[in-house]
Amino acid sequence: MQAAGRGLRASPLLRLLCSPRRGYRLTQLQSWPSTSRLAALCRPQSALNRLYDTHPCKHGSRSQLACVGTSRGVAAEHGPSVTPKLDVSIASSIDGTFPNLREEELDGLLGGLRADATAAIQAMAVLAPSPSLQGTVELSLTLVDDEVIREVNAEFRGVDAPTDVLSFEMGSDEGEDDSPKLPVQVLGDILISLDTAARQAEERRHALEQELRVLLVHGLLHLLGHDHEEGPVEAAAMADLERQVLAALGWRGPGLIGLAEADRPAGGAQEPSPGALGAGRLSPSLAAPSPRATATPGPRDIRLIALDMDGTLLDGTSSVLSSSADAIRAALARGVHVVLATGKARPAAQAALRATGIAELASAAAPGIFLQGLLVYGQGGLLLASAALDPAVVQAAFEYSDAHGGSLCAFLGDECLTTRLTPELMELHTRYHEPLPFLVPTAAAAAGQQGVRKLLFMADPERVDTQLKPHWEAALAGTGAETMQALPNMLEIVPRGWNKWASLQHLLADLKLDARHLMAVGDGGNDLAMIRGAGLGVAMGNAVPEVLQAADLVVPGHDDHGVAHAIRAALGEP
Repeated sequence: MQAAGRGLRASPLLRLLCSPRRGYRLTQLQSWPSTSRLAALCRPQSALNRLYDTHPCKHGSRSQLACVGTSRGVAAEHGPSVTPKLDVSIASSIDGTFPNLREEELDGLLGGLRADATAAIQAMAVLAPSPSLQGTVELSLTLVDDEVIREVNAEFRGVDAPTDVLSFEMGSDEGEDDSPKLPVQVLGDILISLDTAARQAEERRHALEQELRVLLVHGLLHLLGHDHEEGPVEAAAMADLERQVLAALGWRGPGLIGLAEADRPAGGAQEPSPGALGAGRLSPSLAAPSPRATATPGPRDIRLIALDMDGTLLDGTSSVLSSSADAIRAALARGVHVVLATGKARPAAQAALRATGIAELASAAAPGIFLQGLLVYGQGGLLLASAALDPAVVQAAFEYSDAHGGSLCAFLGDECLTTRLTPELMELHTRYHEPLPFLVPTAAAAAGQQGVRKLLFMADPERVDTQLKPHWEAALAGTGAETMQALPNMLEIVPRGWNKWASLQHLLADLKLDARHLMAVGDGGNDLAMIRGAGLGVAMGNAVPEVLQAADLVVPGHDDHGVAHAIRAALGEP
């Protein structure tokens, strides 16, 4: 294990008073999202100069402050009390040379890591309560190459070699922190070498994203004061916390300390050598082997393609296959409209598509259907139609959840809320890309939020089928709401009469197209109406039986290039 220890207290970020002997200079930081818009950044005249620039946030730029993300949320219950509201702001950047990765792939890795950092900080506020994890918390996160991290490691630790992660805790290296008290909790800085992370992921035979999460959790715990180098007791405690945080977030692995112990005997650390980047799959496929495509129907005049996401555009790891992205780009180049028709919130769709080269499908200026059709956007991103639940239904659902246990969240549009943050809801965020729910104290408070679009229960499939579905199908009679199901472990409550097909008719009218010009592709019960209504209804090979029966065309499953097959059929290609 090559993780840096805790002794790096001269943070290069947000130092209002700087030591002249270290050669710091004061510069203006225009895009840091603290509540007071603090305008000071001190940085050493060293390799760290390249890590932070003072220009406003420009996504994708190298050697700049690439993006700043904020997340409103509250940690889950811990014992009898509830952790106070926690606002997390992440400043993220990239510095280095990565010849084997495209620009959008780098941005996707950084965006995913930024979201992971927010989730990890929220989890640590519960599992490892600290005065540093209260109110507004800010963190700087940078992906670098081996050369950059080697220079920083040499300057600040006296080790002239690359490493995997470095943590710079906020504070003074003179012992006493003489900085002014800030209105935010600034944790410090984390630098992760993408080169070293990729090599370690390959050696450990897991995905690059998994290795980055392991390094992130390790670095965050260092910023919170934990240090495995202080002795075996502290090392064991830190290793246990790593395991707890990873498990709470549904992430694999024992943590960096546990992995390092498994990698080599104690004292057998080895110097990293340069290696190529390469990411494996995050998890095995969720779908059984899918059937081959049925015969392609005759030529159709398809001008609009509507794609479901989970189980359709997204594979078993919630990722987009390159074949799907290539086929979508080919359709767009032919002048065919391609839109998302998903149960996801738009921010979740944006997160899922960030590194695919087709992120424009989920942009605020794009047409699309989100939250099971409850938000419909037309040309230029204009809102065409929307619907919300009766507050009485919202309150009844949360009262039921509070009384019977389980996981429930309410979607407001681009945000969601809950009264209890459970492991299932953390998985909804980390695996399915949905926004991290913020906490409200009571069912009544949840009902008081304006514009609750839908409710989503998460439970094991047996409980969904035997308890939740029968109860709510009966309880919703006469309320103007109904149940809908997209995945076996989820049950949703939505306004009655609203679904993807109803919303697609608004979009068809906006585009001045007829249903015969539409190809709809999906797999779940929530896709059934649009597959029946479209001129060409396509079922994925992993679809539920009723969708397979209703479809004009069945293509291979979401792990077997089914979307590419469907789009080629729409374009009249073999």
